[in-house]
Amino acid sequence: MLSTPAMVLRRLMQEAWNEGNVEVLERTHRPDCCSYDINTGEVLRRGLEAHKEYILETRRVFPDLKVEVMDVVAMKDNMALRWVAAGTQNGEWLGAAPSGRYLVWGGITLYETEDSRIKAEWVAADHHSVWQQLGIIGRAREANG
Repeated sequence: MLSTPAMVLRRLMQEAWNEGNVEVLERTHRPDCCSYDINTGEVLRRGLEAHKEYILETRRVFPDLKVEVMDVVAMKDNMALRWVAAGTQNGEWLGAAPSGRYLVWGGITLYETEDSRIKAEWVAADHHSVWQQLGIIGRAREANG
C-alpha cells in the first residue's frame, strides 16, 4: 500500500497515464472502484478492468500522452487533483476523427479513498477546449447560422 493519498495520485498519473503501466491500478484502486461524471453523476466506469481499458484506449488514441499533476489537495479520505493532459490525437476521440493534432486540455478529478486506495472518482475534463482546438465548435456555429 502507498503511504499518503497524494502519493497514490502521483503514482497513478506517472505509471498508468504517462507510462501505460495499468497494473499499478491493482495497488492504487479498490476492486470495486467507480468513476462518475461530475455533472450528471452517471457511472462512467465500474471496476478495475474498466479503468485499465479506459487508460489503455486513451493512450492508443494519444500514443505520446503526458498528464502533468498541477495540484493535489488531500483531506482525510478525499482528494482533489488538477491536471493538464497533452498528446497527438491519432484515433477517434469524443466523436472526432483522428486529426494528427497535438491537443492540450485540463481537468479536475475528485477522489474518495478507503485504506489509501481509490474507491470513487468524479471527473471534470475541459472537452470544450479540445473541440475548439479541433475546429468542431466553429463548424457547428457556422452550420447553425
